[in-house]
Amino acid sequence: MRGASVSTAPTPARFLARYEQQRAAIRAVYLRHLGDLSVPAADPAQPPADSMASPAVQRHLARLDPAYTLVFSEVEIERHTSLVARLSAANLVEVDAAAVEGGLWRVTIVAFDYLGELSLICGLLAVHGFDILDGDVFTYEPVSGPAPRRPRARLLRR
Repeated sequence: MRGASVSTAPTPARFLARYEQQRAAIRAVYLRHLGDLSVPAADPAQPPADSMASPAVQRHLARLDPAYTLVFSEVEIERHTSLVARLSAANLVEVDAAAVEGGLWRVTIVAFDYLGELSLICGLLAVHGFDILDGDVFTYEPVSGPAPRRPRARLLRR
Protein backbone atom coordinates (compact mmCIF):
# COMPACT_ATOMS: atom_id res chain seq x y z
CA MET A 1 0.00 0.00 0.00
CA ARG A 2 1.15 3.45 -0.77
CA GLY A 3 0.16 6.38 1.34
CA ALA A 4 -0.33 9.85 0.07
CA SER A 5 1.40 12.63 1.89
CA VAL A 6 -0.79 15.64 2.48
CA SER A 7 0.52 18.92 3.79
CA THR A 8 -1.76 20.35 6.45
CA ALA A 9 0.56 23.18 7.36
CA PRO A 10 -1.47 26.37 7.37
CA THR A 11 -0.52 28.95 4.82
CA PRO A 12 -1.58 32.59 5.09
CA ALA A 13 -3.87 32.22 2.08
CA ARG A 14 -5.58 29.10 3.49
CA PHE A 15 -5.89 30.70 6.90
CA LEU A 16 -7.55 33.81 5.46
CA ALA A 17 -9.86 31.75 3.25
CA ARG A 18 -10.97 29.65 6.22
CA TYR A 19 -11.37 32.75 8.37
CA GLU A 20 -13.63 34.35 5.74
CA GLN A 21 -15.74 31.16 5.57
CA GLN A 22 -16.15 31.16 9.35
CA ARG A 23 -16.88 34.89 9.46
CA ALA A 24 -19.55 34.59 6.77
CA ALA A 25 -21.19 31.61 8.48
CA ILE A 26 -21.27 33.31 11.89
CA ARG A 27 -22.63 36.52 10.38
CA ALA A 28 -25.38 34.58 8.59
CA VAL A 29 -26.42 32.87 11.83
CA TYR A 30 -26.41 36.18 13.67
CA LEU A 31 -28.53 37.92 11.05
CA ARG A 32 -30.96 34.99 10.88
CA HIS A 33 -31.50 34.68 14.63
CA LEU A 34 -30.39 37.84 16.41
CA GLY A 35 -30.05 40.66 13.92
CA ASP A 36 -32.81 43.23 13.98
CA LEU A 37 -33.11 44.13 10.33
CA SER A 38 -36.23 46.21 11.02
CA VAL A 39 -34.16 48.95 12.67
CA PRO A 40 -33.94 51.80 10.19
CA ALA A 41 -30.50 53.02 9.24
CA ALA A 42 -29.48 56.39 10.58
CA ASP A 43 -29.69 59.21 8.09
CA PRO A 44 -26.08 60.32 7.45
CA ALA A 45 -27.38 63.59 5.98
CA GLN A 46 -29.11 64.53 9.26
CA PRO A 47 -27.12 67.15 11.18
CA PRO A 48 -25.73 65.97 14.52
CA ALA A 49 -27.12 67.20 17.82
CA ASP A 50 -25.25 70.10 19.43
CA SER A 51 -23.68 67.92 22.12
CA MET A 52 -22.38 65.57 19.44
CA ALA A 53 -20.89 68.31 17.26
CA SER A 54 -17.37 68.28 18.69
CA PRO A 55 -14.70 67.48 16.08
CA ALA A 56 -13.50 64.47 18.10
CA VAL A 57 -17.00 62.96 18.27
CA GLN A 58 -17.57 63.64 14.57
CA ARG A 59 -14.27 61.90 13.65
CA HIS A 60 -15.34 58.99 15.87
CA LEU A 61 -18.79 58.71 14.27
CA ALA A 62 -17.40 59.05 10.73
CA ARG A 63 -15.55 55.74 11.12
CA LEU A 64 -18.50 53.75 12.48
CA ASP A 65 -21.56 52.14 10.96
CA PRO A 66 -24.62 54.44 11.21
CA ALA A 67 -26.34 51.81 13.40
CA TYR A 68 -23.89 52.73 16.18
CA THR A 69 -25.85 55.93 16.89
CA LEU A 70 -29.05 53.89 17.23
CA VAL A 71 -27.52 51.63 19.88
CA PHE A 72 -25.72 54.12 22.13
CA SER A 73 -26.86 57.36 23.75
CA GLU A 74 -25.11 60.69 23.19
CA VAL A 75 -23.50 60.42 26.64
CA GLU A 76 -22.19 56.91 25.84
CA ILE A 77 -20.87 58.05 22.46
CA GLU A 78 -19.02 60.93 24.06
CA ARG A 79 -17.58 58.52 26.65
CA HIS A 80 -16.48 56.09 23.91
CA THR A 81 -14.82 58.97 22.08
CA SER A 82 -12.80 59.88 25.16
CA LEU A 83 -11.79 56.22 25.69
CA VAL A 84 -10.64 55.91 22.06
CA ALA A 85 -8.57 59.08 22.44
CA ARG A 86 -6.56 57.41 25.21
CA LEU A 87 -5.43 54.50 23.01
CA SER A 88 -1.83 54.50 21.84
CA ALA A 89 1.02 52.13 21.08
CA ALA A 90 1.75 52.10 24.82
CA ASN A 91 -1.93 51.84 25.88
CA LEU A 92 -3.66 49.17 23.78
CA VAL A 93 -6.93 48.93 25.72
CA GLU A 94 -9.26 51.01 27.88
CA VAL A 95 -11.84 49.39 30.16
CA ASP A 96 -14.75 51.28 31.68
CA ALA A 97 -17.01 49.50 34.21
CA ALA A 98 -20.14 50.88 35.84
CA ALA A 99 -22.57 49.21 38.23
CA VAL A 100 -26.14 48.99 36.92
CA GLU A 101 -29.44 47.71 38.40
CA GLY A 102 -29.68 44.22 39.84
CA GLY A 103 -26.06 43.91 40.90
CA LEU A 104 -24.93 43.80 37.27
CA TRP A 105 -22.10 45.67 35.59
CA ARG A 106 -21.88 47.38 32.22
CA VAL A 107 -18.35 46.89 30.95
CA THR A 108 -17.09 48.86 27.96
CA ILE A 109 -13.88 47.71 26.35
CA VAL A 110 -12.23 49.91 23.74
CA ALA A 111 -9.15 48.50 22.04
CA PHE A 112 -7.31 48.23 18.78
CA ASP A 113 -8.88 45.66 16.47
CA TYR A 114 -6.78 42.50 16.28
CA LEU A 115 -7.83 39.17 14.83
CA GLY A 116 -9.27 36.98 17.60
CA GLU A 117 -9.08 39.69 20.25
CA LEU A 118 -12.80 39.70 21.06
CA SER A 119 -12.75 35.93 21.57
CA LEU A 120 -9.81 36.25 23.95
CA ILE A 121 -11.47 39.02 25.96
CA CYS A 122 -14.76 37.10 26.25
CA GLY A 123 -12.87 33.93 27.18
CA LEU A 124 -10.94 35.75 29.91
CA LEU A 125 -14.14 37.18 31.35
CA ALA A 126 -15.72 33.69 31.37
CA VAL A 127 -12.66 32.05 32.94
CA HIS A 128 -12.79 34.61 35.75
CA GLY A 129 -16.47 33.87 36.48
CA PHE A 130 -18.25 36.61 34.57
CA ASP A 131 -21.38 35.90 32.53
CA ILE A 132 -21.84 38.00 29.41
CA LEU A 133 -25.58 38.64 29.21
CA ASP A 134 -25.63 41.09 26.31
CA GLY A 135 -23.22 42.84 24.03
CA ASP A 136 -22.82 45.31 21.20
CA VAL A 137 -19.70 45.26 19.07
CA PHE A 138 -18.61 47.91 16.60
CA THR A 139 -15.33 48.44 14.82
CA TYR A 140 -13.94 51.38 12.93
CA GLU A 141 -14.24 51.36 9.18
CA PRO A 142 -11.02 51.99 7.24
CA VAL A 143 -10.09 55.63 6.86
CA SER A 144 -11.19 56.86 3.45
CA GLY A 145 -8.72 58.47 1.12
CA PRO A 146 -5.36 57.38 -0.20
CA ALA A 147 -3.42 54.87 1.86
CA PRO A 148 -0.36 56.23 3.60
CA ARG A 149 2.88 55.52 1.80
CA ARG A 150 5.16 52.97 3.33
CA PRO A 151 8.83 53.76 3.56
CA ARG A 152 10.85 51.78 1.07
CA ALA A 153 13.52 49.42 2.27
CA ARG A 154 16.94 50.20 0.87
CA LEU A 155 19.45 47.54 0.14
CA LEU A 156 23.00 48.52 0.69
CA ARG A 157 25.75 46.73 -1.20
CA ARG A 158 29.34 46.61 -0.20
